[in-house]
Amino acid sequence: ITADPAKAHAMIDPADLDFGFIAREIATGDIHVWFRGTRDIAEWIDDATAVLIPHPEAGMVHAGFYGLFEELIDSVAAVVPIGSPCIIFGGHSLGAPLATYAAVSRWIGREIVTFEGPRPGNVDFAEYVEVHTIGHLRIVNYADIVPHLPPRPWFSHAGGFIGFHRCSTELRAAHS
Repeated sequence: ITADPAKAHAMIDPADLDFGFIAREIATGDIHVWFRGTRDIAEWIDDATAVLIPHPEAGMVHAGFYGLFEELIDSVAAVVPIGSPCIIFGGHSLGAPLATYAAVSRWIGREIVTFEGPRPGNVDFAEYVEVHTIGHLRIVNYADIVPHLPPRPWFSHAGGFIGFHRCSTELRAAHS
């Protein structure tokens, strides 16, 4: 996944794996779209832009996360046909809200699996996600601060979750 749709059909070069990858399961034909977490200072700035803006369909979303999603969506659309039968969106950290936005955009009604993701929008957006996805599973380490941000009541999670405790209290280990 890259911000440059012209690169979307290129052979996989690790330098081009800007924001994740798209893969097709040979046996089932299922398509997996996975977004990575925060990697550089510009993305930390996006993460910190915790201002709510209107989502095109319902509720409000995180301005920084959604702005980045809008930069990436065309490269996903260049590879993943709108009518594809089974698409699973997933992501870690920053990738979690990106996966959530994708699952209720051009490919509405898809599955989502996220790890250690921050809250992507307000409660109205979370309810919209619940209604317009097949399933949404969040996997959360209770010791990680990221899934507790941005703060409630302004921001909310969608989907059911599986929580666990990792013994480490060091932030990097709790989030990995």
